[in-house]
Amino acid sequence: KTAYEIKECDWSSGVCSSDLLTAMYIGDGLAPIVGLKYGKHRYTIGRSWRSIEGSLTVFVGSTLGAVFCFFFFVHQEVALR
Repeated sequence: KTAYEIKECDWSSGVCSSDLLTAMYIGDGLAPIVGLKYGKHRYTIGRSWRSIEGSLTVFVGSTLGAVFCFFFFVHQEVALR
């Protein structure tokens, strides 16, 4: 097996849940900063407004956070073997 093979998630170890939480923290943490500073295209959900720029930041930040965590934990696991 190589280090880059996608493995089945072992939820009991906490690796997958920490991946998902870290990705969420990065995306959600950057969204208001980018949305308030650069948000020009607004839309509403219920009584609150969002910006397309902030929403795209959530997507990009979460994706990059998930990729970073995946490679970090895979390399860490391989080094322990």
